[in-house]
Amino acid sequence: MIAEGEPDLWRLDTAGIRAVTGTAGAGVWRDEWTTALKGKDVIIAYDNDDPGREAQEKLVKALRGIARRLRYVEWPENLPKGYDVTNWLQSSRTFADLPLQEV
Repeated sequence: MIAEGEPDLWRLDTAGIRAVTGTAGAGVWRDEWTTALKGKDVIIAYDNDDPGREAQEKLVKALRGIARRLRYVEWPENLPKGYDVTNWLQSSRTFADLPLQEV
């Protein structure tokens, strides 16, 4: 899983989910990180805000054809701006319940 920031990374780790994050939040991603994910199953879970959605779209484009399986979280419209995977897991929802979209 690719999360937007360190707090999400720590929360996922606590839940037993292997995750990575770029440095300095949304929009910071390096090409060498993309190649490290070649052939992997990848889920992108960026924040429910404009910077998060824009960065997630860029990652989807970068990883299409690189990742073996590529999915991303499509946050429901009724969730607040800035909502993230940490909020999801803290609200008694599970990783398995994440609203994932297949690419």
